[in-house]
Parts: sequence; structure tokens; C-alpha cells
Amino acid sequence: LVERGGLPTARVRGVRAFCLEGGGVKGAVGSGRLRAPAPLLRCPLAGSLQLAYTLDQGAPERLIVVGKDTGGGARHDYADEALAPDKVDEPLPASVRLSVNHHAGRVEVDVLFATRALSPDELTRVLAGQPNAALVERQRLALLIE
Repeated sequence: LVERGGLPTARVRGVRAFCLEGGGVKGAVGSGRLRAPAPLLRCPLAGSLQLAYTLDQGAPERLIVVGKDTGGGARHDYADEALAPDKVDEPLPASVRLSVNHHAGRVEVDVLFATRALSPDELTRVLAGQPNAALVERQRLALLIE
């Protein structure tokens, strides 16, 4: 994208998280920048989490979405998908039933956009805040499972 005056603008990319319950959408929230408070999605333990991505024109990218229980608990790998460009709110292939491998409480979710897949070691380092040349953008959101 190029704005008037010829200066390129930032590429539009993001994730929306949907809480599904009883065949309908109970709530939705978009991922946000790291410096702002994490947008919060409330969802019952009996619900499901569905992710959708937006990526405007340009090269394909990789989406990696990882959650961590704030109580020092488990890490949840929600997505590691190749993304096609020029998509808006494109659902990822699978949803996550929260009653499986989750419990009530807050989950901090990292949303990573990369030029390629990251190895498990690279992902661990990126989540710890270390730089990686393949990482294009890092966003976040929070999930409150009730």
C-alpha cells in the first residue's frame, strides 16, 4: 500500500478471536499491539475458540498463535498456519474446544506473523523476547476462560 506522497504504509495484518457457544458467536476481539493493553475475550469453559486472520496484499506469511496460562501453567499452541494474502477475517481450519486442555482463568495469547515457520527453539526464544529475522510482527490478546 502506498499513501499519497509515495510513502509506503504498514501492512495490515491481525487476528480476530471468536468465542463460540451453543452454535453462535458469544464474543469477538481483535489482536492488538504490544504496547497497548491486550484486548480481552471472555469465553466459558464449555465454549470454543475460533481464530480468523486478516492479511492484505503482498507476500504470504506464517501465523503462529501461542497461549500461556497466567498461573504459570501450560502453553497452548493454537495455530501454526501458512497465510494467503489479500484475506479479511479468513477463518483458520480448526477451532479449539476449551474444555479440552484448558481450565478457568486468564490466558495471555501471543500472535506472531513471520516470513517462515519457526523451529521450536526459535519460537521459545521469540516468546522470551529475543529478536528473530523471520519475525515480521508480534501482537497479543488475552482470553478469560470462565
